[in-house]
Amino acid sequence: MNCEQCQEKLPDFLLDELPEHQAISVQEHLLHCAACMARYRELKGTGKAMEAIPEYRNVSPTDQFKETVQTAARVESQKIIETLPAERRERLRKRQAAQLAKMGASSTLATHRQASPWSGAVLAILVIGIAVASMILLYPGGPTRTPPLELGNLDRAVGEVQQFYAKAGQSWSQVQAGKVVQTYDEFATRDDGCARFALNGGGAVLLGPLTEVKFRPHEPEKQELLIQLTKGDLGLERPLSGAGGAGQGPREWQIATKSAAILPRPGARLYMQVEDRAEGETVTVRAIKGQLTVSVDGGAPIAVEGGQELAWTEGGPAPVPKDGSMQPPAWRVDLLGAEELARYLAAPIKVLKRRPNGLEVELTYGYKAAGSLRDWKPAQGERRLVALSNGGISVPTEARFALDAPLDAPLTIEMIVRKDTPKEASFAFGALDGDDSRVSVDLGREALLQIVKGSQRLRAAHVPYRKLPAENEKLILTVTPEGAETKAILQSNDQKTRDLALAPELLRPGKVWLSALDEGLVLEGLTVKGVLPRAWLLERLAEE
Repeated sequence: MNCEQCQEKLPDFLLDELPEHQAISVQEHLLHCAACMARYRELKGTGKAMEAIPEYRNVSPTDQFKETVQTAARVESQKIIETLPAERRERLRKRQAAQLAKMGASSTLATHRQASPWSGAVLAILVIGIAVASMILLYPGGPTRTPPLELGNLDRAVGEVQQFYAKAGQSWSQVQAGKVVQTYDEFATRDDGCARFALNGGGAVLLGPLTEVKFRPHEPEKQELLIQLTKGDLGLERPLSGAGGAGQGPREWQIATKSAAILPRPGARLYMQVEDRAEGETVTVRAIKGQLTVSVDGGAPIAVEGGQELAWTEGGPAPVPKDGSMQPPAWRVDLLGAEELARYLAAPIKVLKRRPNGLEVELTYGYKAAGSLRDWKPAQGERRLVALSNGGISVPTEARFALDAPLDAPLTIEMIVRKDTPKEASFAFGALDGDDSRVSVDLGREALLQIVKGSQRLRAAHVPYRKLPAENEKLILTVTPEGAETKAILQSNDQKTRDLALAPELLRPGKVWLSALDEGLVLEGLTVKGVLPRAWLLERLAEE
């Protein structure tokens, strides 16, 4: 434990709110760090006993010196004890009596041993032990600690997410998704990290990069979720009703910073940010949905409605709610999972990878998921892709269908043309269809891959198509960024084209589309892999 970590935990240490392993680490640090011991004495208002300790050196102390140090230590211990509640003082006295009885037995045994003179090192250790005895007694002598309560689990971890003392001998240890979360747990994300905690009974807590939080304990008779936000970005989604744990009843939720307490009401969604500065913390709270109340510096609660924002600096003037931008933070995209993406697309979705430009996903379409075909919107009219009862997807003519979401590279479109499709049934499909450019494939007597800008064909290549009509034909179009250059390639059953380069100005998110020119086109399967752009996903989140 370093000095910054020790001094940050001193208030909780003094209030007996640290887990045992953390309290021991603080105690060990204080024994060897004069600066942190000085800070501890300042917070506690005591410490004269330590002033009686000379510099570490080999000495032969006099009886008067030993008596002076021991007396000073007893005085300091008594000062601390006198501040305790009566029942706590009584428990402490009983424990001290038991300790004195043990010491008496040890003293009797020691009289049968040959006495040896004290060295300076032994004396220094003894004196330090006496001087901090009151501090050590306070920790185990406090009231019985509330047992940890299971709150939920670390549902999603992106980048580096760490927990305080998750492993022995490590102050911060990296943790993975699936970690059970309890009261007393502390988590931190690094500059590439963010996390989502799924809570028992519903709801979630979201952490952005460079964020530190603590799930604080609560009184046993209350069902509360208490979160201490030290710094960074936090999101919270509270369900309309929630449980305090498995099988437990409703509870109150509260987020605390150094200067304020934020209470989200049932159904509330919010994002907030704490910046810890020399002049005090600066806090911004945005209510995305529902209602919450904020009490700043112990003042009267301020109501903040969905669509409003509240910002203040510690010790500054009282904040006033105002209408603000409800755009979610960019890191929120990285915490989207398949179950949330299902709100935007009907197809079965797999999240393959989180990329700087968005989320790489796989979308699967077919008769086994007939409802998924709603993702393909006709350019005009009411015609739809049809899931056939004997399997496959029927593509009607005189309609152009586009996927209801833009996709960016890397991009793959894989389709299987059923063998009973008439050989003369020509069709076309493509990707990255923007304002004046696209990658397209035309299927007729052969398969033709083209890079098009406006009405100009920039590059083209072709491969054989359906040379064996009795077999299904698999077609795979891939668009792959490779360093500064992006390449498109088409593969059929028999061959694949050469790589066709795409100029950077042509590479931007666009539509995936499909159009049949003749009757009878049936696809055995259709799979699309690509990157859902970050900007598009943020727009969807802002609309909720």
